[in-house]
Amino acid sequence: RTFPSAMASDPALLRFVPLSAAIDAGFLSQLGKRKLREYGLSDAPVEIHASYGRCPRMSASSPMCVGPEAFDASADGVPPSMCVAPGTLLNANTLEDFKEWDKSARLEAEAARIWKDICSGECWAKPSLLSRFLLLTFADLKSHKYYYWFAFPAFALSPPPTIASVPVALTEVVDESEMQTLRTSYEELRKSNASGGAPGFFAVRRDAAARTLTALPLSHWREWWRAEGGAANAGHTDNTDSTGDSHKKRNTDQVDKVTPFGQVWLGYCDPSTGAGAAGWPLRNLLALIAHEAATRDGTDALPSSEAAAEGSAEGAAEGAASSGAVGA
Repeated sequence: RTFPSAMASDPALLRFVPLSAAIDAGFLSQLGKRKLREYGLSDAPVEIHASYGRCPRMSASSPMCVGPEAFDASADGVPPSMCVAPGTLLNANTLEDFKEWDKSARLEAEAARIWKDICSGECWAKPSLLSRFLLLTFADLKSHKYYYWFAFPAFALSPPPTIASVPVALTEVVDESEMQTLRTSYEELRKSNASGGAPGFFAVRRDAAARTLTALPLSHWREWWRAEGGAANAGHTDNTDSTGDSHKKRNTDQVDKVTPFGQVWLGYCDPSTGAGAAGWPLRNLLALIAHEAATRDGTDALPSSEAAAEGSAEGAAEGAASSGAVGA
């Protein structure tokens, strides 16, 4: 099920811009060193992290970047303006192993980890888990060539989400003084973000009387939703683009609902250009909301056997996977 269900007479499907990947030469250098000194012949999974940010310009989306700090236990090396995404690295011992890996099975396994964190509620406490990715590599140290395959699992809602009205800039809904309070509170949220970097998913509360917009941890949205019996402003997504403006995508249910907490919205960092489609990270945020709605209703939604993880070895499934080879 979608959440909330769209009731527009001619709804437009909400489309998503697939993530692309960018690997820094420093990461490849670190991978080669660790292969020699630490991993050896082991192809056991290694936990790493990457980062993404708002689209820097309207002509191209912001990629998921993997730098030399990806192996660090903390994300302190990630620029404060970037959002942190956890990932799993699998490094093959031979090129044949790399090519023969069952990539679909690996992708499903990574998607299952996301779904488990959604069902357990862990994603509310640590929303960056929604952006989990998979990176398969082979480091040919003799020829200094590196082969890689990226995948970004996401869940397909059925029926798919729709847009009931044209997105508008948040600056058309609130004034500049409110926008400034949002920027200030988001900065404070960034400083307290346990995952490091900027929050990729968050909640926004508007107090019209006080003329303030406050960015808060995503878990607050669930608290508001539960306190209101599901009447929080679930159909709104506050999506900040590269210009610093925000666009609010609306659904017909609960539009402009004012709760005792004020107007409450969902927010996420959008790496896409925003030209007629939403960024890939929104997909799993909607899956999280759908699961919460189903939990309240006592129904099943998005069982793991039906969750559709996007991606393929050739990168053909909505561009959710990408592959390549580089020399270093």
